[in-house]
Amino acid sequence: MIEPPFQSTAAIETLRQRAAILRSIRGFFDDAGFFEVQTPTLSSETMVDLHIDPVTVAREALQLSLPHAHSDLYLQSSPEFAMKRLLACGADAIYQICPAFRAGERGTNHNPEFTMLEWYRMGDRFEEGIQLLSQLVDRVTDRPACQQMTYQAAFEAFAQFDPLTATLPQLRADSSRLGIDLTGLDFEHVDDWLNLIFDHAVVPNLGRGQPTILTHYPSSQAALALICRDDPRTAERFELFIDGIELANGYGELLDAEELLRRCDENNRARMEMGKPGLPMPRQLYRAMQHGISTCSGCALGVDRFVAVLLGKRELSETLTFPIDRA
Repeated sequence: MIEPPFQSTAAIETLRQRAAILRSIRGFFDDAGFFEVQTPTLSSETMVDLHIDPVTVAREALQLSLPHAHSDLYLQSSPEFAMKRLLACGADAIYQICPAFRAGERGTNHNPEFTMLEWYRMGDRFEEGIQLLSQLVDRVTDRPACQQMTYQAAFEAFAQFDPLTATLPQLRADSSRLGIDLTGLDFEHVDDWLNLIFDHAVVPNLGRGQPTILTHYPSSQAALALICRDDPRTAERFELFIDGIELANGYGELLDAEELLRRCDENNRARMEMGKPGLPMPRQLYRAMQHGISTCSGCALGVDRFVAVLLGKRELSETLTFPIDRA
């Protein structure tokens, strides 16, 4: 039987269960001394990421005179920049559950509009950030306690090589050895090959039977995480996986304002090499970091995916009221 197009793709009982999960999440953060915030969904700045494309809104569409120099505004792909600005304003432990948007993302585990849970706590280092994520999983799920595994150890276990020393020729050979279809592929950068192997050979094995927090990503994949002092080849970045699905991404947070601009500029150059438009530099966050943000850790979790995994749903749409094709 074909469903009428007005109907929710999530069953009403699923939406009740989703609401219970959200109550549990809020209860966890409230009990831990966090307070909930709301930051703009529409902003003049956006995350400058090689692989994430924002949804743009022409400034003229608002029919307002605005001071922003850039012609576009952006639906936020994450509340990260605004929440970090709040840390500079004196917030100490904050969380947010909000809509986020990413262009071109539609599929089994994607929708261009999705729900993001994001949090930051001052004083937390890398290790405390991992511990807090583990505690959240313990509180909200009935899964066993999280295990930790480094990025390097995961590749050695599931792809049988060391990703921190691999060369381009070796990565091409390992991709073929692992049975990955390489038709039309000829990457020039190590990280492109690592991401390919990671997605095909490593991720499907993570979090099977026990939630896994993967740590110490290569420094070239640091995003806005600190570089590890004890091994500069790696970064203070961690991710949560359950049942072979990536659910959360966290950092021991970068605090250097000049390094922020350097990394964003590097991402913009890489974007333009790929034929993508450059994105505005995060001047507001830069000023906030110049003002001062002390040691902290933050993490973002995809709520829709999290709910889908916890409830045993095969597709993200089973947790959403009206995905993009019914919105």
